[in-house]
Amino acid sequence: MNRVQDVRFYSSRLKDYRNEARTLAMQNAREKASLLAQQEKAKLGKVMSIVEERPSGMYGVSNISQNSYFNTSAGVPVAGVIPVRAEVTVQYELK
Repeated sequence: MNRVQDVRFYSSRLKDYRNEARTLAMQNAREKASLLAQQEKAKLGKVMSIVEERPSGMYGVSNISQNSYFNTSAGVPVAGVIPVRAEVTVQYELK
């Protein structure tokens, strides 16, 4: 029986991908906050605080997400996939 254990993928551009994920997370936070504010006839003001949540798992992927990158029938990882995620909590002033 052959066995492969603890396979990891790396990228020299991981920092770039993390920064892109952060940018997208901030854009998403603003869009959601703006939509919610509009429901109350308010507008977003300046940012009061930003907290970057510490993602779980390697590269910010939970164990469930990591498992989805495995071919379950063969039990082998899908080559070339390095999921990256960012999570932020942003508080805005309302006008």
